[in-house]
Amino acid sequence: NRLDLATGTFTSGAVPASNVHSLLSDGESLWVGTFSEGLYLLNLRTGSRKHYKATDQTGSLPSNDVYSVFRDSYGTLWIGTYSGLVSHDPVSDRFVSINREHIISQVNDIKEDWRGVLWFATIGDGVWSYDRDSDRWTGYGRPSSGSDSLLKATCLTLDRSGRVWAGTNGNGVFAYDKETDSFVKGFSSRNGLLNDVIYSMVTDRSGALWGSTDKGLFRIE
Repeated sequence: NRLDLATGTFTSGAVPASNVHSLLSDGESLWVGTFSEGLYLLNLRTGSRKHYKATDQTGSLPSNDVYSVFRDSYGTLWIGTYSGLVSHDPVSDRFVSINREHIISQVNDIKEDWRGVLWFATIGDGVWSYDRDSDRWTGYGRPSSGSDSLLKATCLTLDRSGRVWAGTNGNGVFAYDKETDSFVKGFSSRNGLLNDVIYSMVTDRSGALWGSTDKGLFRIE
């Protein structure tokens, strides 16, 4: 639905999909990732739209379940799907599979830190980072201390210092330690977190980290 702030009314039908998982405002366009209906590109000025779906053709989406859409500081558009990660080639208007050797599961969230390093949260392959300068991929599946797994990573955020935090499906919140190049356990239900299933996290202007869980909202100062 689209909200007209002047009238307070909603208009439906911008895209013919009822289960929307990701949005990216991109100039005069809006990328819309859906569950089972692929990816839409909506022109906000004209209302026209383009629809991308998974097919057996080279260069199509690997899955019609699109969970994350992100444009990095270099202008590359990344799309996280149920069946791995792709980037979009604007010249050919095709999708290019990325790091299929390691990331073959659901890519739930994508972020970029102040160094230009990209971070990917996946359900099944843990957290991955990509350093464009060195063309290096690094995977993080298990934290440096304890036995809790980071394999089912659901979301990412960066705090005011630039530190990466990862939420998981069942193991709470982890924080990245740059000195050891690993994730350490941050918070779980064992030390005060409402619930260990984390859906989304953001950092506010004051530096506090907010997150949504199966049992409500939490805040970390």
